[in-house]
Amino acid sequence: MSAEFPNEPSSREHFPEPPSEATQLGKANQSLYDSEERFRLLVESVQDYAILMLDPSGNVVSWNLGTERIKGYTASDRNLSR
Repeated sequence: MSAEFPNEPSSREHFPEPPSEATQLGKANQSLYDSEERFRLLVESVQDYAILMLDPSGNVVSWNLGTERIKGYTASDRNLSR
C-alpha cells in the first residue's frame, strides 16, 4: 500500500498531457504564415533587382517594385498578365 504525501504532486502532475493535434496544427499554421510574411516583406523591399513570380505555365503573375523600376512595369500591367 502506498502512502499519500500531502505536499507531493500526484503522478499525473509529473507528466502533463501532450498538446492536442489541433494545437500542433495551429502552431504549424502560424509558423508557416509568419515565414511567408517574412518572405513577402523581403521580396517587396528589394529594389535593385527584378523579382518575378511565374505560374506553372510560365506566365508572370506578380513582381516586386524593383521590376517596376528596372523594367517599367506598372500596377495596371498586373491585370494584363492574368
